[in-house]
Amino acid sequence: MIKYGGDTSCVEVRMGDTIVAFDIGTGARKFGANLMKDPSFKGKLHLFLSHTHWDHIQGFPFFQPVYSPHTELIVHGAFRADLRLDECLEGQMSNLYFPVKMKELPSGLRFVEMIEESIEVENLLVTAKALNHPQGCFGYRVDDGKHVVVFATDTEPYPDRPNTNLLELSKGADILIHDAQYTPDEYSRSKKGWGHSTFRDAANLALEAGVKTLVLFHHDPYHDDDEVDAILAEAKKIFPNTIAASRELEVEFDSKVGEGETREFTTALNQPRGKPSRFNFSVKGDTVVFSAPEDLSLFNSRRFSEMITQVVTAEHKRIILNMSLLEHVDSAGVGSLAAIYDFAKKRGIPLALCHVSRDILRVMEVTRFDKIMSVFSSEEEALKGNFGPVNLKVG
Repeated sequence: MIKYGGDTSCVEVRMGDTIVAFDIGTGARKFGANLMKDPSFKGKLHLFLSHTHWDHIQGFPFFQPVYSPHTELIVHGAFRADLRLDECLEGQMSNLYFPVKMKELPSGLRFVEMIEESIEVENLLVTAKALNHPQGCFGYRVDDGKHVVVFATDTEPYPDRPNTNLLELSKGADILIHDAQYTPDEYSRSKKGWGHSTFRDAANLALEAGVKTLVLFHHDPYHDDDEVDAILAEAKKIFPNTIAASRELEVEFDSKVGEGETREFTTALNQPRGKPSRFNFSVKGDTVVFSAPEDLSLFNSRRFSEMITQVVTAEHKRIILNMSLLEHVDSAGVGSLAAIYDFAKKRGIPLALCHVSRDILRVMEVTRFDKIMSVFSSEEEALKGNFGPVNLKVG
């Protein structure tokens, strides 16, 4: 395994003066050492985690920049209702496993929890979409208006439908970094449901999405150099402009493609949706029912959660959030739901949702609220029901 190496997931992307990284597996040790010697590194780095399985975060304690007070590290990752992003990284640095606690790091460390959304990072637009992987995973599309890089590791084709999220992320990308852990034979024999793709899946997606360069990624640790070479040769038969990821591989954008042209991108970030906020509530017996607004976002999510904490008293034994009006929720809105859940949990008050639309249902599944609270089809059903983690029902 000399040619392709054995480090786990860590990818650096530079677009102009902005540096972003994907995952912080064992490759982060060398990446961090190189950054600290690079005069172009000004101390600020945005890190996007696909997910927090061990091989994608285990390099964090050995990432040299976090031990410098001159480093500002912004860690982006998926919002999870059952375990917060900082807790996932902090756990592997407890005294049982590591001599330095995360809270002792001298660097400026900040966590940004995302749902499926687009955010602006410096001069980049970064889009996150959920992929098919056990316990969840995000794929990312990074666009600077001229070029697009897509990072889509730890994903498996759906057996019964197309992966529209993956196709949307990859459309027209200059560079697609895609999971290609298995051969088709390995996958069909024993790897279905493990959350990974074959080289054939990656190559066919590259063809369908019209990407320029495909990078096969997340090689199986049992594949030696010869086996990866053979996989690469087979993938090239489907999509000729394919390479296989290796330690310290550098891939540059083709300056001849699209030179002089810019691709405009737009984002709804910080733009009001023009719908009024309705903060209604009613008391029914020992239960207080709150009506969520049409738009639960940056502009009103804090006021919504504060209203609930002000209204609920010791007389109330249950809380129901009626979502029938809710049409849009962003990461701030999801954060307010988490704050409401934490408030209710500390006071021992059961909390449930009702009238969840299909779009909001998707957010609930990706953020794993379905693992910690009940969601009922109607308010009447919620008033009669027993609260506790159950399968989501669409209202």
